[in-house]
Amino acid sequence: MRNFFSRFWWALLMCPGAVATFVHRLRRQKDHQHRQLPSETIAPEPIVANVGPLALLAYARHFFSAAQSLPANGDRVSPVAYYLFCHSIELALKAFLRTKGVPVQDLRSQRRFGHDLERLLDRGIDLGLLTVAHLSRDQQLAIQVASESYRSKRFEYLEDALGLFETLTGYASQPNLATLRSAAEVLVAGIKEPCRQAI
Repeated sequence: MRNFFSRFWWALLMCPGAVATFVHRLRRQKDHQHRQLPSETIAPEPIVANVGPLALLAYARHFFSAAQSLPANGDRVSPVAYYLFCHSIELALKAFLRTKGVPVQDLRSQRRFGHDLERLLDRGIDLGLLTVAHLSRDQQLAIQVASESYRSKRFEYLEDALGLFETLTGYASQPNLATLRSAAEVLVAGIKEPCRQAI
């Protein structure tokens, strides 16, 4: 380090122009620091992507595939499988609703739909979902029962006593995982054509 400083000062002494430039830059920097720049708050408008039904369907398929690829746990039930199947169902239902002209803002809004599978399913049924995705009554019930735990993120976090109870009891109050899986499969397969036609 000492060698660096001796070279630095030697270069300054040998080049008087360099000394003047160095001093000038220091003064400019000091003057610039003392200037008060007007403060201004810039608030960009939120960006809302107009996500189409095919994009949502593609994500629904990916989450479904991820759930399918989980290793078997024997008798133990994994919250990860519940979460992935429910997320696949959510995205598939939202893809169908997009084909019917439901705005993205409504799908994201917690007051309208958000992550509420039951509301999404009910609105989908109102708009003719069952004509393209033939969900059985058991499959519809499985989605409705899983909706509360999915919406409140109990499959993701152990934040409340009910979530801990669900984990300890092996999700006994949740629908049969095979029924939930088949509901996701029916939805992903059934809405494929309406999503293609919506382009």
